[in-house]
Order: sequence, then structure tokens, then C-alpha cells
Amino acid sequence: MYLIVKHLHMTLALTSLILLVSRLALQVWRPHTPLGKVWKVVPHINDTVLLGSALYLLAVFWHWQVPLWLGVKLGLLLVYIVLAALALRQRPSACKLLLSALALSSFVGMLALARLKPF
Repeated sequence: MYLIVKHLHMTLALTSLILLVSRLALQVWRPHTPLGKVWKVVPHINDTVLLGSALYLLAVFWHWQVPLWLGVKLGLLLVYIVLAALALRQRPSACKLLLSALALSSFVGMLALARLKPF
């Protein structure tokens, strides 16, 4: 069961990244056209299931000491959520580009921590 949830979690994380980049791109290419309902609902469903899978994986680790890298990853997750939300609310500008780049950087940091588990 662990491997199934782990692979589901990785797939959902990649889907979350694709959805964020797609939403940002649509906002830049069509700034005056509002995003459809699907673009607002699907990411929330995906991220809710992603969080559920993360909590399951955390519960598996909970019997032992939770690794430091996992705590850092959770911190980066909070940073990613805030920066992505701010980026999606901005109009196309240098600020939107900066917030988007920082959100994507925090995602890459989470990916690196999950892959390398350095500490």
C-alpha cells in the first residue's frame, strides 16, 4: 500500500505543478479572459488528494522519528502555497513573474528534498 500511495503522491505533485504553470500561462496569454470553473476547481481537488496522500505517508513515518528534511519540505510547501496564490492574483507584471519564479523554486526545493533526502 505504501508504494501505491507514494506513486500517487508523486503523480499528484507533478499534476499540481502542471496545473499551476498552465493557469499562470493562461493568465499571461489571455489576461482579460477569466479562467473557467474547471481551472479553479480541479487544482483544489488535486491538491486536496495530494495533501491526503502526504498525511498518509507522514502517518507511516510517524512511528519513527520524522526526518528533518520532511519538516523543511512542509515549510517549503507553505511558502509554495502562499507564493502561488499571490502570483495567481497578480496581473501580468514583473511582480507576477517574480512570485511565479519563487513559487516554482520552492516546488523544485521540495522535489529535491524528497528525492535526495539530504538530512
